[in-house]
This record gives sequence, structure tokens and C-alpha cells, in this order.
Amino acid sequence: MLADKNLAMFRDQWPEVYDALLAADLDRAKLIDLGGDWDVEVQGRRFYDGGAKAFSEKQVAKFWREQPNRIHLSVPQQDEFGGIVAQYNTAILRAAVDQKITFFENRCDLRNHHLVVFGIGLAEHLPRLVDLLESKTLVIVEPNLDLFRASLKTFDWVAFNQRFPKEDGYRINFILINDGQKIYDYVRGIIKSQKSPAFLDGFCLFQHYESEVFKYVGQKIFSFPRTLFSDIGYLNDNLNMLQNTYFNLRDLKPKIFQGKQPRMNLPAFIVGAGPSLDKSFETIRKYADQAIVISCGTAIGSLLDQGIVPDFHVEMENVLAVYDAVKSVEDRHSLSEITLVCSTTIHPSVPVLFQDMIMFFRGGLCTYPIFAPGSESEIPNASLIVSNLGASFAREAGCHEIYFFGVDLGTRDINFHHAKNTPYLRGEIDFVWHEEPDVEYPANFGGVAFTHDLYLEVKVMHEEDIRHNGAGRIFYNCSDGIEIAGMVPLPLEDVSFADDLLPKKVGLDKITGATIRFLEEDFSAAWNGKDRVRENRQLAAQLIGYLTDRGDSYNDVLNGMRKINDYLSDNRGLAEALTFQSTMAQGLAAAYFYMCRTGNSEERRKISVIVRDELTTLITTISETVEFLYDALEDPETAVLGGHFEDDWMLPPG
Repeated sequence: MLADKNLAMFRDQWPEVYDALLAADLDRAKLIDLGGDWDVEVQGRRFYDGGAKAFSEKQVAKFWREQPNRIHLSVPQQDEFGGIVAQYNTAILRAAVDQKITFFENRCDLRNHHLVVFGIGLAEHLPRLVDLLESKTLVIVEPNLDLFRASLKTFDWVAFNQRFPKEDGYRINFILINDGQKIYDYVRGIIKSQKSPAFLDGFCLFQHYESEVFKYVGQKIFSFPRTLFSDIGYLNDNLNMLQNTYFNLRDLKPKIFQGKQPRMNLPAFIVGAGPSLDKSFETIRKYADQAIVISCGTAIGSLLDQGIVPDFHVEMENVLAVYDAVKSVEDRHSLSEITLVCSTTIHPSVPVLFQDMIMFFRGGLCTYPIFAPGSESEIPNASLIVSNLGASFAREAGCHEIYFFGVDLGTRDINFHHAKNTPYLRGEIDFVWHEEPDVEYPANFGGVAFTHDLYLEVKVMHEEDIRHNGAGRIFYNCSDGIEIAGMVPLPLEDVSFADDLLPKKVGLDKITGATIRFLEEDFSAAWNGKDRVRENRQLAAQLIGYLTDRGDSYNDVLNGMRKINDYLSDNRGLAEALTFQSTMAQGLAAAYFYMCRTGNSEERRKISVIVRDELTTLITTISETVEFLYDALEDPETAVLGGHFEDDWMLPPG
């Protein structure tokens, strides 16, 4: 029977879907045989009112005619790219002008990579959509398992699944829940992490039936599509992080944090440098002897100026500006009582300003597979900015209540983007809004605050961390910026603690004791420069082969681009794949944008040859740049810290 065959497939390939289907109510959805078509009756009403095939054919035809619910990215801008990709983008456009290629404003190739379908019903719309879109990643969302269960008797799921061969990079994902926020998280995670968002342009959302939860998720996706393609980094960042980690581990023999510590009755204060910090000092000072105080970035100077000495100071960025900011504080105050908690990727000039330090590894970076001693050394969700790190560190350290002060992620007054006594408002460090702060967002204590896209991404990361990792913790937002879901808005005057807190000294000893030393023998075992050079060359040859070992037709080059994307995404345990991935994602996204906006076969062939050649040059340039650094680091006995890799370098100077 068809249903048995379908169930057997789900049991073998998606056991969680199989279990959910077995738990569905067979009596709620009654199949109606219409002779060549099917309808389904739910609570006395026909779902399709005329047959699933007939309904789906009309629905898909209307979708294809009107093209709703698609993401069309804007023209790639030079200032969005790192130096290497900016030059690559320019080369593509110059060659296109030379060959008189016309780019259309809208996509001419309506096929896509990412397809999200809201609602299975009897599934007759699925093959029709896939025929038109040829999607490689399909996400199916269905909270109504009764209808899904009914489809097992009418729809050949086995044959449909065979259209998505995993060995060729195709994937089907099922989300069978009725929680809009979790659905959005899953969709976002799949697009950003399953294969990377290089082919986000042309993303399609198809809604099979009306639902409030579908409406909620759709609004989240289309109101802020940038979160689906963000935080992918640049080549120079990866090189700086590798170089910094190398010398931090070789020279400092640091303590490495071991996370996932047991919960303890000890609160933590996460202190950011937002405008509302100025009103928070008295509350922080009042409870500083009972709570772990964690300063984030430039907040350290503001706290010390108020006579409040944080227990920990967190830093994450690899840029030299971090040294300048911390050094300006060290010139005015002693840092001897403060423990620095930082990523191994921080510039080596920063840790030496502190007498004690604890480092951690960031998963997903090229440094992790080379040097990390184990997963316990990672602090999950430590990015995008230092407030994310501060909160994640407090959670991983075991603190049971986590309070946010000055983590505004915006402002009530756009003229005051940070606390008053910070380097930004003193004019020591330039600050510009990443975009105009004209985004009004609900504020933590009512009303609205101004924010921008980057801070909204930070907000999303805080919310995801709370949902996924915050069990057994309570998060309080005492800041007067934008609201953060999952946090309890708490006015400063309402902050208070229970009487059974763990003594702070005991808690500090637990946290600082949850470390291991990264010793000289650990470094020697982790680093082999010759291996790295070999892996780098092999990877470049592999990626170039995907472009050159086939024809130069439009589809040949497009398939080669997808092979590159799949290979990098599927080999994240290889340091070089992680080094290449962010830059290649930008390069692939730009090429995909241009290719899909050419309108006839001759111009498609021309742009395909250009893209193939320029992508080959880009891969070669990345590989040569990486090898330059590997050569400099090959011998730990003689290697010295080099200059900072900058965005506008094509190749580092010799």
C-alpha cells in the first residue's frame, strides 16, 4: 500500500516525522474519493471544495503568474564587500560592459534555491512548485499533522523525495510545529547554516492555506530579510583571527574556559555602554558585592570612572581599535582586579593589559578545527557583539539570573548613541550608525526607540540564545532601549535579590576554576604549517575544478557555483573551508545576482564565461593570500606577529 511505503520511508529517513505522523488523529481528516482526484473533510467541511489536484493546479498557476512572496536582492554595492570581492565584482561589471551585456532590473531566471512551503494538505502542489522552481533546498512547514497523515494515502512521498538527492546537495526539511517564532528560527537557521545563504536571491515562500501562524512567520521573513544573509564575515577577518589565535596560544599559554557549568544561585550583571547606562550606576553599585559584574566593550571605562570594578571584562573583536579603547582606560585606571574574558582571536596586544585572562574558542571560525581542544571550550552564541558574549558567558558559567544594563541596542535620542562618558561621546572613537537610525522599534519600558539593522540582528541573536540555551535561567532587561523577547522588563528600582544567593567569592572561584591551560605541547600538537599549505592548495584546486571541469553554458556554470557552495558548507570541519566560505558566499551571491538578470541565451553564455573566469581568479587570490599567511606562520620558532590584514588588500605586501 502507498501509505505503508510512505511511512517506511519516513521511518528510515525522518524518524521524528514518522513518530509525529503515528501520533496524528486518523479520524479528524476523512478522505473523499472524487474519481481521479481527492478531497479531505475536516470537522464536516471539505478542505479543497473540489479536489486537491484541481485546487493546487490553479493555486500554483496563480502564484507563477503573480510571483508573490519572493525575496529579490538589490544590486550588489561595492561598500558591502571586502577588498578582494569588491575587485572581483568590479571585474565582472567591466567585462559585462565590454561585451555589451544588458542586466534587467528583475530576475529573468525565475528558478530558485530556497523554497519554503507553508502547508502540506494533500501535497499535490509540491511537485508542481518543484517543476517550476527547481529548488535545491525545500522547507515544508505543517502544523496540521492530520492532513499530512491523510496525504500518505494519496501522494507518493517516496517518488517526491527522489527528486532531492542528498549526494547532489538537495535537501528536504520538515517543520511540524505550531509555534511561529520557532518556525522562523528553523527557517532562518536552515537558510543561513544548512548550505549558506549565497543563493538567497529568488527565495520563495508559498502558502497553501491561510493560518495565523503562517501569517506571523511570513511577516517576520519579509519585514527583515537581511537576517537571512548576515554575519558572514570577510577574508581579512579570518586571516586576522587565525594570526591572532596563533600568537595568543603560542605565547600566552592562556586559560581556556570550559563551559556548560552547573547552575548556581548567583546573578550576573551584563553591562553595555548604551545611553541608559548613565542612569544605572547606582543600582549596579548597590548590588555589585552580590552579583557577578561583566563589562562589555567600552562600558569598562564608564564603570571604573564611577568607582565600580567589574569582575570580568569581555572582548571579542580582532581589530586593533579594541587595544586603543582598552589602553585609554588602562592609562586612567588599574585593570589588575579584572579578569579579561576574550576570544582566542583577539589581537595579542589586548590580553597583556590584564593580569588575568580566560580565553574561549568561537565555533564556525577557521581557528576552531585547528586549535580547539574540545566543544567545551566554545561559548555558543557569543556573537554578534560583546553584549551577546557577556550574556552567553554568564549563562555558560552557571549564573541563574542575568540582568542587562545599558544594552540598549538603540536609543531614545539619536544624538546620544552611547553613555556620556564613553570614548564615542568624548570623540576618542568615531561612531557612525551603520544605517540611518530611522527604524522605530518598541522600547523596553513602552514607547519607541530608534535602532538599525545591525542592532536588530544582535537582538535576534539574544532572543535565539535565550530560547535555545536559557532553560533554568531568568533574563531581566533593565535597559531603556528596544525590547528583547524572552527578557523580563525590570525597572532599576525593582531590582532585588533573594536571601539564599551563593557567596560571590565562591561563585567567582567556580567560574575561574572552570578552565584548562593551553600549553606549549598543545600548540605543537595542533599546528603543522605544511599540512595547512597542502589543504589550502587542494581546496582551491577542488573548487576551481567545479567550474572548469565542465562546459561554459549558463547551467554548467550555475551548477558549478552550487557545487562550490555545497562543498564548503559540507566540509566545515576543515579550517580552509571556513576561511574561504564567507568570501566565496559573497562572490557567489554577486555572480548569481548578475546571471539571473540576463535575458537571452547569448548573453547568458557571455556572463557565464565571465563569472567562471572571475570566480577562478577569486579562488586563486584567496588561496594565495591564505598561503602567504601560512608561510609566515609555518615555523613557530621564528614566526613573528605581522601586520593587520585590511579590507583593501588584494594580496598582503611582501
